[in-house]
Amino acid sequence: MPAAALPPPTPRHVPLRGVFGGWARALHRRQRRPEADANTPQVRLAALIALLDDAVGAQTAADQAIAVCGEPLLLVTAQQQVVRQTEVYHQLVVRLRALNPDETCAPLHRRASRLLAFHEALLQEALSRVSAAPHGPAEERARQQLLGLGAPADALRRLRDEVSALADRSDATGDRS
Repeated sequence: MPAAALPPPTPRHVPLRGVFGGWARALHRRQRRPEADANTPQVRLAALIALLDDAVGAQTAADQAIAVCGEPLLLVTAQQQVVRQTEVYHQLVVRLRALNPDETCAPLHRRASRLLAFHEALLQEALSRVSAAPHGPAEERARQQLLGLGAPADALRRLRDEVSALADRSDATGDRS
């Protein structure tokens, strides 16, 4: 049985070994990460837009996870979904903290931070209501009133649209500061 022909390895997957391996890896790393362009306002805005797009994209699943918490017979499924969505929003918060905003992006960065933290807190609240051991009548009513992210989700979408519009205006004016 003839062996299937494998495609030639791409430069990313070529093992860099030998005497010049360390030097070649450093050169390869430097080529992948252009440091000079990473500090422009356009790059920072693009990174913030990408993060906010991911956050808005995760809202549907988070809304569904919170809504499932209000269903009477789906508690284990609800816990799993909420834990998964909490991890997603936690990773978004970590990514946001890794961005270094300049003076023009700082207010947008703070608003995004507050909204992501609020999303994460809503998910934590839903998880605590589902995970509470004794389900008395008051806890059961509170759990059934869980509907979703609500107004913070709308605020996050508006922030994403605002940052996108700012980036578009910045591109249109040719601002290269």
